Amino acid sequence: MTKQEFLEKLNNLLSDIPKTERDSAIQYYEEYFEEAGIGEYGTIPEDMESPEAIAQDIRAGLGNEEQPREDYFQKEQNITKEKQPMDSSKIILLIILAVFTLPIWGGILVSIVGVLLGIVCALFGIAVAIVSVMASLLVAGIVVVVVGAMKLAVAPIAGITAIGVGLILFAIGLLLLMLVIWSFSVLIPAIFRGIGWIFQRIFGRKEKGVNEKVL
Repeated sequence: MTKQEFLEKLNNLLSDIPKTERDSAIQYYEEYFEEAGIGEYGTIPEDMESPEAIAQDIRAGLGNEEQPREDYFQKEQNITKEKQPMDSSKIILLIILAVFTLPIWGGILVSIVGVLLGIVCALFGIAVAIVSVMASLLVAGIVVVVVGAMKLAVAPIAGITAIGVGLILFAIGLLLLMLVIWSFSVLIPAIFRGIGWIFQRIFGRKEKGVNEKVL
């Protein structure tokens, strides 16, 4: 069961108690999951009581002033505190391991960043070149068509030929224009999303692994 499903189910099960008490319980478990490193869609610990059992305990606490629901909350807090030393030691171990392996993964990381930056710069250069060629073809096509139209009266064959060549140049320029529009609207965003995905896999893997161990 995910954190979101747990909170929604608990909220529904506590719909018959006062809103302030229900909100206090939900807020407590939101903070509890946050301290445990459980994200919105993270899986809750298997040894944790079900929402039904927790809702029953909270109702029992509300009905018995000598044993309020804070007793149950305190029990969950003690479980969290017992887990914290183990989690801290794992984090320290990971830091030490990262420091000693810095020459290895640091060099790999720098290489990857350099390759990605090289790809981005190359794509930018290609895009600039395509835009320049496109603009030149469009302008040249228009100029040749105008010149051909002016020569129609003097040299019809040369004028028609020039108009045809100008239209071909203009059509190629339009194709390049469509390619540029497609590149900036589809290709380049996809490339940057891919680069972001790569960085997320590199830098987010450790964090994900730590969270999975906590869960």
